[in-house]
Amino acid sequence: MSKNASLLVNSGSSTSQVISLNAQKTIKIKIQPGSKYVLKNEDDNFAPENITLQRNGDNLNVILEGDSTPAIVIEDYYATGNDQTLLGMAEDGQLYAYMVTDG
Repeated sequence: MSKNASLLVNSGSSTSQVISLNAQKTIKIKIQPGSKYVLKNEDDNFAPENITLQRNGDNLNVILEGDSTPAIVIEDYYATGNDQTLLGMAEDGQLYAYMVTDG
């Protein structure tokens, strides 16, 4: 079982939506144009280091370390006109983009 992680969705307003991730139940969200998506560990707020990103059509599957099923599916992640990026915070406090290595 993976560490507890969450996805922070910031749409530019003063409040952000925090979605707790759990591979036992895949969560599906639809991409929101102009929003930022930050993946973080719940215990230290840094990015999970070993995740698997899989492209499935226009969707992005996020699989946490130690899991075999997606914890989250971001629908329409690759749809035309959407240039959102899945980000994570490194220990230096900077945000970096996760890169999809397959498909």
